[in-house]
Order: sequence, then structure tokens, then C-alpha cells
Amino acid sequence: MCLYGPYPSKASEAITPIPGVSAVSIAGAAVTLTLAGGRAGLPAFHRELVARGVDLVALEYRRASLEDVYLSLTAGVPDETSTPGVPIPEDA
Repeated sequence: MCLYGPYPSKASEAITPIPGVSAVSIAGAAVTLTLAGGRAGLPAFHRELVARGVDLVALEYRRASLEDVYLSLTAGVPDETSTPGVPIPEDA
């Protein structure tokens, strides 16, 4: 999910403690986050944003792609045992 507003740092600070919110990051004017419960949690999340005084220009819901899920589970680091063509030392 992406949240766009004039003060992304302030928004990030207000969003981080909201229950169900994780993986908050800022890129320019956008604050990207993961919301537990997905689309069903949007109304309560929006009410919480308003209650916390977060200035909001747009709120965009985006489902995680399979690649997003894979990278979040593996932290973006390929498994060294599955790298083709690279021998694994016997003393490892």
C-alpha cells in the first residue's frame, strides 16, 4: 500500500505504531507499508490516519506480487547452495 502526502516523514512516524502496519518505508512523497488484513483493513486504517492528523493526498492499495513475497521471505538474498556453477567447499 502507498500513501502520498506533503509530509512523508511525519506520516511515517504516525503510521508505524498503528496495529497491523509493518514494513514502513519512504520514497520521495510516498510512504509504502504493509497492512495486515489487506483491503478489508482499509476503512479502519483510513479512520486511524485521519484521527492521527496525517495529511493525505492519495491512498493506493496494491497487492503484493509473488516476487514481492519471495523477496520479503528471503530478504532478497539468494540461497548460496542453489547458485548454479559455484562449487561449495567441502569444509563449509
